[in-house]
Amino acid sequence: MSERDLRTLLMILFVLLAVGCGKTYIEETDKLEALGVTLSVVGSYEVKPEGNTFKLVLLENGKGESYMNGRKVKAYNKWKILGREVHVDDITGVMVFGIEANGDLTSIAKIVDGKREGEAIKTTWRKFK
Repeated sequence: MSERDLRTLLMILFVLLAVGCGKTYIEETDKLEALGVTLSVVGSYEVKPEGNTFKLVLLENGKGESYMNGRKVKAYNKWKILGREVHVDDITGVMVFGIEANGDLTSIAKIVDGKREGEAIKTTWRKFK
């Protein structure tokens, strides 16, 4: 079994435990980390639509940055994990990403003035670091 297959299996097990037992993401993550399994969204993500390269970097300190074609375009003051989602505070609201089993992020919603709106086009950001 490859490392990727093992991670996928552990992620599926994690989701089943979290949903089936009613435990929170944090409680289950703590248990898995105690076993040496790290579930983290810290890192770099990339998407390449229409010849452009967009990069999202989530830093360990809870801040983030975004780049377009290698040039920094935004700095984010805060991101956090809520359940199976990553919420990234932006000046226009909160970007909501779903956490995929393989570690990628998919944009699924935006929260503006406290109102959550689903993304018309869901974009998957591939984790590369």
